[in-house]
Amino acid sequence: MNRKNMKYWALPLVCLVMLQSCFKEDEEYWDESATIRLENAIQDYRSVLVNSEYGWVMDFYPDQTFTEGGYVYTMKFEEDGNVAVGYELAAPTDTRTSMYSIEGGEGPVLTFDTYNEYMHHFANPSQQNYEGRGGDYEFVLQRRNDAGDYIKTLGRKSKNHMPMYKLTMPASDYYAAVDAAEAMVDNPNMIVKVGDGMLPLEKESGVKAFVTEDEMVYPFVYTDQGIRFREGVGVGGVKDSVFVFSSNHDQLVGVNCPDVTIMGDNFGFYLQYAGQLGYMYSFTNYPSSELQAAYDNMVQQCSVAYPNHPINKVGFSFDTSLNTYVLLVQSGTRSLLYGIGLTINRDNNTFTISKLETSLNNDNCNRYMEAGVAAIEDLANALYGEYAYSTPSTLNYNEIDIQKGGIALNCQKVSIN
Repeated sequence: MNRKNMKYWALPLVCLVMLQSCFKEDEEYWDESATIRLENAIQDYRSVLVNSEYGWVMDFYPDQTFTEGGYVYTMKFEEDGNVAVGYELAAPTDTRTSMYSIEGGEGPVLTFDTYNEYMHHFANPSQQNYEGRGGDYEFVLQRRNDAGDYIKTLGRKSKNHMPMYKLTMPASDYYAAVDAAEAMVDNPNMIVKVGDGMLPLEKESGVKAFVTEDEMVYPFVYTDQGIRFREGVGVGGVKDSVFVFSSNHDQLVGVNCPDVTIMGDNFGFYLQYAGQLGYMYSFTNYPSSELQAAYDNMVQQCSVAYPNHPINKVGFSFDTSLNTYVLLVQSGTRSLLYGIGLTINRDNNTFTISKLETSLNNDNCNRYMEAGVAAIEDLANALYGEYAYSTPSTLNYNEIDIQKGGIALNCQKVSIN
């Protein structure tokens, strides 16, 4: 081989050696840098979690179907590795303390190392579900905001996003506010509005997830100021995920997009739904002389015919077995159902109580009437007519005020049994 060819042959070999050297140096640099970055992130998250006066609240979603909605968890982290955990299924002041750590994994991973009754509630196996309900107790800490009051986490098992927010009040106060919010949003049917566009939503009692007509599921959690959805809800691409009560608590308003609002559906639907769940609207006063006289007469007749069954509630409801509205009288453990007609005009917030063309009264009611307690019919006659109704909020129908001819009659939602 001549010297010239040797030069050309040696040149690639030198470059290859140099290139290998560069790769090795780069690998060492990036490996070291990644390790340092991960350790710095772990220390940063630990500092942020510990240095919150009241701790943190997490929107916890226990499974991947989201059909039961979310749950509120609170956590108070200590420097010594202890964490006090509370959740909405327990009393507001109750917590369970266990150990936590933040270690490296897919990034910084927050782990509840030792058993915690509350934190592991949805992961515990049971006789009905040997694998548990899919709940997480390890969370990848993905990012936080500059203010240090929000952390985006990912459940390591479920892959559900479960955001954490810095508490600005004691956890017990937060739970009290959450309970108040849940009481306000006591409506099975809601409507999302954006301008003239509407999206009907409905939910089952006790479930924190709304479902649309095309079976889209929108899980949410209650907050101290309203509700927070797992993802945006809206109409025509205009959406929001965080909603707070309006100043007069008659609707929920989007925080980031106030054009998106949520309000309750019509009173008629809610009245039927309440009846299906075993509730009635009980009269709390009898302002007119005609109503008071009819009520007093019925009480007197009942006390004579059935002295061991005093009347304790009178009102109206929807009875599913009769498939009609009823005037309902509770006498001890017995319910007297007297069928009535009830039509609702949601355009002007009125409803009319009228006499049914055919009798739809149950055997219990007939027995009472045969025994001389005929005053239930007199009470029904006194109630016939048109009423204007109003509620404290279109989000809540627990209490309604009705007026007939300018005379107010307050009604309270109570359990039938």
